[in-house]
Amino acid sequence: MWSADVGRLLGKAALLLPIPLGVLLTNFLVDPDGAFDGARYEQAVARLLAEGRNVVPFVTPYERAVLRSYAEAAREGREVLFLGSSRSLQVGAEAFPSRSFFNAWASSSVLEDYLAIYRLFERCGHAPRVLGLGVDPWIFNRNNGTHRWTELEDEYREMRARLPGEAELGARQAPLVGERYGRLASAATFQRSLRALVLGEWLKRPIRATDATEDEDPVKRADGSMSYPRSVRERGVAEVRRLAVEFARRRPIAFLAGFTELDPELRRLFEAFVRYVRAQGIDVVFYLPPFHPTAYELVVSSEDGRMLVEVERYLRALAGREGLAVYGSYDPAQCECGEGDFYDSHHPRHGTNARIFARPSRGR
Repeated sequence: MWSADVGRLLGKAALLLPIPLGVLLTNFLVDPDGAFDGARYEQAVARLLAEGRNVVPFVTPYERAVLRSYAEAAREGREVLFLGSSRSLQVGAEAFPSRSFFNAWASSSVLEDYLAIYRLFERCGHAPRVLGLGVDPWIFNRNNGTHRWTELEDEYREMRARLPGEAELGARQAPLVGERYGRLASAATFQRSLRALVLGEWLKRPIRATDATEDEDPVKRADGSMSYPRSVRERGVAEVRRLAVEFARRRPIAFLAGFTELDPELRRLFEAFVRYVRAQGIDVVFYLPPFHPTAYELVVSSEDGRMLVEVERYLRALAGREGLAVYGSYDPAQCECGEGDFYDSHHPRHGTNARIFARPSRGR
């Protein structure tokens, strides 16, 4: 009886097998994120950037692959190299007038990304004169849940090995089972695949160079910064406030789960990296991207977000000891930022960043 039941269950399961296989095959053939095209899209973007051109549409989850190709394709480095997450992607060349500039941001960047991306440029002979760091508070949270840096794990380890007196982080290392191949079974990828099929977007829209800095689609600017699509740029204040509340009330708050202290190892690694860069004769500046006023108020009053104040206090004290310039503040009131200065809960507008960089301060 038992074996007969098992046989019937296996038979029913076999009938369902075409469904997951269909999802895998659809995601692979449509490939809405360009995960399986050998990084040709990212290389094409990088070549145009290296020629000093803006690129549209810029739609890829693999910004780190673009940065690797750009560092290799660029004929020369820039005086200012800026590192940070998507919270810093709106920082453009106008933040450092009269100096050549490139923003090497990557979504969900953390400390390991700083080391890896800096190494990409240093290894190609493109070390800057000024290194800007867009420092998000969660880079000091061991539990931030972000592992996208592992796309540049080799570069991270190279850079780590160059820092004197630093031991390996051990448990910090994330198992990399092939993030790209994990997308084959992703329901979110399948939804994008179906949308691409319906709209004909699976016939890959070629990128093109443009003189425009804004478009209906996302634009990757020649200085590395990015312009959001029109749909994001034209969000109203009420919609942005709704997104801010949604972000702050989520539990756990993104990147801040279990954040009860500045991780001692990550703090030591951060300081070792800053000291290394400065020892090369390179100036370092910190940028603290502000949060939307409503999001900040709700986040800092929560258990998950109370460390924002502690991180900023630490960074300003470190900058004070080292004589480094500090731009911005996680607290929007300190930057004179209102609700109209944001695209959502924690991404400042392009003009907001430009205004903030006009008023540097020293650590305090």
